[in-house]
Amino acid sequence: MTEATTNLTITVLSAVITALVIALAVMSIKLYLMKKDARSIDECLDDILKGDTNALITLSGSDKDMRTLAVALNTHLAVIRRKQLTYNNGDAELKNAMTNVAHDLRTPLTAICGYLDLISTEKDAAKIRSYADIAKERASALKALTDELFRYSVSLDKNRSILLQEVCLNSVISERVLDFYDELTEKGISPVIELPDKNVNTIADKRDVSRIFDNLISNAVKYGEKNLKIKLDEDGSVTISNSTSKLTHLDVEKMFDRFYTVKNYNYSTGLGLSIAKSLVEQYGGSISASLENGVFSITLNLAKTR
Repeated sequence: MTEATTNLTITVLSAVITALVIALAVMSIKLYLMKKDARSIDECLDDILKGDTNALITLSGSDKDMRTLAVALNTHLAVIRRKQLTYNNGDAELKNAMTNVAHDLRTPLTAICGYLDLISTEKDAAKIRSYADIAKERASALKALTDELFRYSVSLDKNRSILLQEVCLNSVISERVLDFYDELTEKGISPVIELPDKNVNTIADKRDVSRIFDNLISNAVKYGEKNLKIKLDEDGSVTISNSTSKLTHLDVEKMFDRFYTVKNYNYSTGLGLSIAKSLVEQYGGSISASLENGVFSITLNLAKTR
């Protein structure tokens, strides 16, 4: 081997060794920075999970893969926060709801016990009858509340037995209004019913459809004043409206919320419209409420069959 060849070989080997050294150095630096970013992610994640904070994982390094990991973790943290917030809100709502329900059940029950105590010590027959009538009225209110709670639990049961059949909305509306005749008359309400000449049918369990309109009409009787209009369109849309001075726009916004009751209204679990909404949506329908110029309206739509 000539001296020139030897020198060339040495030069090449030196270049290769130098390149390897540089590559190892770069790799070492990169590994060091990645380990630093990993420790930073670990510390940030620990602080975030231990504390109630909306902070994000931040990195000072510029490694693409580690920054991609940080972005992915921040995305998952955001999802976890949303689920936790939903859970916490739901938990608070449930506690508040149970407190309200307990109060609503306790009020008539306390009255019943009080009047029974009066009856047990009263000698005047007329007063005994009066106390008994009041106790009976409170017992009826208590039964209505417990029935509503039961119906709500049933409406949420996805495994409950239903009988799908063709239901004529014209007939159901007429039947339900007749069932409320005494209550409507007592409040001086003369309902205006507008039904199309042609039958409007939907596929559902008739008991559920009847329950929907029972709850909607009951709500109208409860909060309405004097006038009540129920209109059924051929497309299956139903509007129930009447004048009211008892409701605010805030009430309307919360009207379908579970256990929501209008202030100063006793003996109500606030489940009637929530049940109606649940049932309507189970059959693929929609329901909404509005308040305009003192007229409260509920509009629902159940898909018609023909």
